Amino acid sequence: MKKGRIIEILNADCKYGIGKRNGLLFHLPKDMAFFRTQTSGHVVAMGENTLLSFPGSKPLKNRTNIVLSMDKTHNHQNVINVHTLPQFFRLIDKVLENEDVYIIGGASIYRQLLPYTNLVYLTKVHADGGAEVFYENLDEKDNFKLVHSEAPIMDGDIEIEFCTYENVSPLPLPMEDIEGKDVELTLFKGPFEAMKYGQKDIEMRLYDEKRRTLDVGDRLHFENRETGERLSRTILGLAPFDSFDTIYASFPKERLGYKKEEEAKPSDMETYYSKDRIAQYGPLAIFLD
Repeated sequence: MKKGRIIEILNADCKYGIGKRNGLLFHLPKDMAFFRTQTSGHVVAMGENTLLSFPGSKPLKNRTNIVLSMDKTHNHQNVINVHTLPQFFRLIDKVLENEDVYIIGGASIYRQLLPYTNLVYLTKVHADGGAEVFYENLDEKDNFKLVHSEAPIMDGDIEIEFCTYENVSPLPLPMEDIEGKDVELTLFKGPFEAMKYGQKDIEMRLYDEKRRTLDVGDRLHFENRETGERLSRTILGLAPFDSFDTIYASFPKERLGYKKEEEAKPSDMETYYSKDRIAQYGPLAIFLD
């Protein structure tokens, strides 16, 4: 039973326009505050152009960012990268086992995820923004029901209205097979057993020449260095980070293979890699099924 929901969150003008020239139509501080409140501490999923539209093309803080880029050479830092729609669906499905996923753009991503979406937080903007891309008119879709709306308020000099729509018949995400290559790796006993018993689903390595050949869908075959026991996991996403400190600050320590009573420190990775190699290559977080 999935614990999470797929939630699309956005604002749209009176014609359901949502953007132009890869940017927003309006400056709406109250709507932006609502967006931050809803998504902070959660997982957000987006297309590459949405990431690039952010200041400095940096991911949103205090959120886990999943980015779909159709170019396999584009692996953005501090986000989880996938490169095909089936990969995108599989990673979202994995996240839904425990938490919600917020879809934050752009127009193509909204459109392709809408049939599988549970809720839509739609801020209706009572103005025409001269949009070039548009969202679906949910009031004309039989399977979407307006379940909540607040009285219109002024956001600066523009009137807005916070609305919530529910999909009364969401479809299950399509789970296509993802082909990949087989890769042999080793693990020490502690991390191996944590992975074996479902207590670790993020593997950390250096983003060196060998790891740069990995791709979503690859099947990793881990061997316990001490016992020779083996297990296999599939890569669901790849995330180059700027430091191990960022990785440790971004995810619960249990997902990294630590027990609840153990202290988790980024410096622990110096047991496996020298400071020079860490500085040279930087870390890679590998998200596993």
